Amino acid sequence: MESLSSTRPLLGQAVEKMPPTRVMDSAALFANDSYQEVQIIHAGKIYRLRKTPQGKLILTK
Repeated sequence: MESLSSTRPLLGQAVEKMPPTRVMDSAALFANDSYQEVQIIHAGKIYRLRKTPQGKLILTK
């Protein structure tokens, strides 16, 4: 079995190959609980990102 330290160079290479990612807090999307749904237009189609009463997110087309 390999030690964790011997796999770290491989993890670093994988991270370097990842495309840039935008990170957003869901509070910014849902304007501090004012909204329960956000609509996202992607490739000409509308997707709905909804917040459930349990605080989970559901993305539908």
